[in-house]
Amino acid sequence: MKLRRVQTPAIDPEIARIAAALFGAYEDDREACERLAGLRLAGAPASEVRREALIRARWTAVHCRAAFDAIAEHRLDDALQERWLPYGALHAVARLVYTLVALAEDDPEPEAMLTQTELENLTAQYQLDAWVAVWENTQ
Repeated sequence: MKLRRVQTPAIDPEIARIAAALFGAYEDDREACERLAGLRLAGAPASEVRREALIRARWTAVHCRAAFDAIAEHRLDDALQERWLPYGALHAVARLVYTLVALAEDDPEPEAMLTQTELENLTAQYQLDAWVAVWENTQ
């Protein structure tokens, strides 16, 4: 399920860069989580998905850290309207990282795993539609 695109006015390039990194990570990881979770549900052992899951989790954590650092460094949290703050996007991506790490574990905690339905509903759960528009302005 791709994110819904909406029109917005032009935005600061720094905000667009942050949005692009977060949503690139979000879409890639959501699709990977769906695929890897499907493999695990079909009976694949953790060892079969571990390498990809941990590599994706590691790189996504790097993207989140860079986004957070950019917000703090440029004081974007003060300059942005609340609707542009990427906290929902950071939270959604962090949730995917948590699931990717759990997929790599032999005996993951049940609450760490996301079901197919939960994965499909992440965009709505974290109200990411406004951020989709920011991401679109970077394309």
